[in-house]
Amino acid sequence: MILDLNTENAQKSGYKPSENDQRLISLIMEKFRISNVIRNSTYEEFNGLTLTERQKKDQRAFNIWQEDRDGEDSWKSNAVRPIERNRIISIAAHLAGTLIFPKVNAQNTRDEEDKDAAFVMEDLMEWRADQTNYEKTFLYSVLAALVNPAVIVHTEFADVKRKIKEIKDNGTWTEKEVQDEIFSGFQDTIVPVDELYIANIYEEDIQKQEYLIWRKVIDFGTAQAKYGN
Repeated sequence: MILDLNTENAQKSGYKPSENDQRLISLIMEKFRISNVIRNSTYEEFNGLTLTERQKKDQRAFNIWQEDRDGEDSWKSNAVRPIERNRIISIAAHLAGTLIFPKVNAQNTRDEEDKDAAFVMEDLMEWRADQTNYEKTFLYSVLAALVNPAVIVHTEFADVKRKIKEIKDNGTWTEKEVQDEIFSGFQDTIVPVDELYIANIYEEDIQKQEYLIWRKVIDFGTAQAKYGN
């Protein structure tokens, strides 16, 4: 609907959803309402804060955020020792160093150790890690788990095409569609807690949630390069 507040001649949209579409829209809006109540409710586990307030408070502590001083004390330094930050980084470094690539032990049908199969599986795991920049994602996930109320990692397999110009010998060119090697394959994304709408805040298994709504903040430049116009 296009509304002009200065006139009485408001131009209405011609869109008229069917009865099934109306029920679906109402259902989605009801799920949004439930999740919004969950996000804005206070919890004893968060010391009386909401989910986003707890997240903001913990992120400020990690980044050593300090209030600005006004008046006569504005010239004084408000620097503090980064004790919490250093401890979090130390824990993340130990976890990343020991758990980033698990040790694979394989057995054959006779319950005997199969070193060749284990070597192949470890090689495949390292190949996928190189493809998705897994080391960086794992480290950031551990840091997010230590700082935020929760951490969610979304994994998908993408097959993205890109149009390129192929130059011919006579100097002309033609458009050619090729696979984008950067955005194709397995893609891991850390989902910020405040972007995901859930049905039950006390259910830690994301697969057991009744529904998930991802209010994703998209960089339009990246989205256009990835998905096209």
